Amino acid sequence: MKNLLKNSSAYKIIASDKKQNKLNHAYLVMCQDGDMHDEYLKILAKLIMCNDAEFCDDCRVCKLIDNKSHPDIAFFPKDGKLKTDSADELIRQSVVKPFELDKRLFVVRKIEELNQYQNKLLKTLEEPPKNVYMLISTERPVAVLPTVKSRSKIVEIQDFSEQELLKTAMSMGYLGDRLMLAVKLCGGKLGRLIRYYENDDLLAIKDLACDMLCNMTGKNLPEYAGKLKNISVKDFISVTKLLLNKLLIYLTDKKVDPLYKNLYQNTEKWRYGSIIAIIERLNGFEKSINFNMNNAILVDGVLFAIMEEKTKWQKL
Repeated sequence: MKNLLKNSSAYKIIASDKKQNKLNHAYLVMCQDGDMHDEYLKILAKLIMCNDAEFCDDCRVCKLIDNKSHPDIAFFPKDGKLKTDSADELIRQSVVKPFELDKRLFVVRKIEELNQYQNKLLKTLEEPPKNVYMLISTERPVAVLPTVKSRSKIVEIQDFSEQELLKTAMSMGYLGDRLMLAVKLCGGKLGRLIRYYENDDLLAIKDLACDMLCNMTGKNLPEYAGKLKNISVKDFISVTKLLLNKLLIYLTDKKVDPLYKNLYQNTEKWRYGSIIAIIERLNGFEKSINFNMNNAILVDGVLFAIMEEKTKWQKL
């Protein structure tokens, strides 16, 4: 995973800043791979705090970062989701001198989840205490306050190529047709690849999503809702979004990928606007998953949204 992240612009920029002894007081890490924020932030924390040229992965600092237990490095949130009082805790800790190292680091995952948290950190971001650094991640940059962005150096962990992910996954012991399917469907995201690889229903989800996009009507919608009862709605939504992006590519240049051959049926019924509108609505449903929305209601909402947008745009 370290070698994979080294290919990201975020790693390269922070490594260069460290080499020149010009670390920025705050880095805002943009990364759409929500499943991997914790692991990626640990690697970047090691890069900032380890005394090695980049980081060694063997010293006490690196090992304690893995366990989130170094006294000079604090991770937020500590118990699931960001809370306003943890911002107060961060601010209080930021004025305390380092216990062991020559600097302190505060790592905040998915800061976009709470506007109050962002507002509370503004003064610390604008006037950071000496030798205090912040590493902040976001999955949705649009939800980060402009004032937070302006006070941070923005870096990105982009989606990776299939070749990069395949090499990394094989080094983790992943093999076979299941790996190839997961690589194809993960959209360049390692966290999603891992989740897909561990899902025994992945091929069935892909086939069901293709079938649904091609053949679902108002009359047979309840049938598809029934088929979705016992599979991961989260994975179904993300696979459906990938398939819709493949449809956009096909409508643009007629490029056919054999893995999605069933997807190209009845493409004359699709409009660019309907595909983009459906993807946006599916983004909203993905956020609902984080709020423990009732599964049956979520499934019905997803299918109705797809049907509604497809029908609406066909009439234009």
